[in-house]
Amino acid sequence: MAWSSGTRGSGSKCSSCTSFVCVFINSTLSFQLHPSCSIFTAEITAILRALSQISSGPPDNYIIFSDSLSALESMTSLNRFSHPLTINILELHDRLTTKDFTILFCWIPSHVGISGNEQADNLGRSATNSLNSPVPVNDVKNMLNPFSTQNGKLNGIMKTQINFSQLNV
Repeated sequence: MAWSSGTRGSGSKCSSCTSFVCVFINSTLSFQLHPSCSIFTAEITAILRALSQISSGPPDNYIIFSDSLSALESMTSLNRFSHPLTINILELHDRLTTKDFTILFCWIPSHVGISGNEQADNLGRSATNSLNSPVPVNDVKNMLNPFSTQNGKLNGIMKTQINFSQLNV
């Protein structure tokens, strides 16, 4: 059984930090991501890290609980705009199922007193270790978007045309 959660700011030690946590019966993983990462990226990273941790154990039946319905729904249909970590999750899940792992993903409502989820949320806010991982292109786009103007200027400086699909971020 694993509880996964992603969070940003709100009660954390760093108001602009994005972090994730995976809570297992006997261990916990919690890390801060780059501040440009979205909460969705944190949630999907938590699910991927939970799967990775499960893969180091024996084949068995596992449940990963998440309060991120959007992260779980992203795993039901892939397209060219799918989050890259969603694809990684599905690939790892397929590899594990061929090795006799049974893994269920279960949505749970947030902030309703479910102890495992509340513990994951609280631990996510106190994450201090940084995970050096790439920032997805869409998170970079979303970070830059509020600074853009109709004139194509970024903070008063002419914005260079960037083809985001070719960035290796």
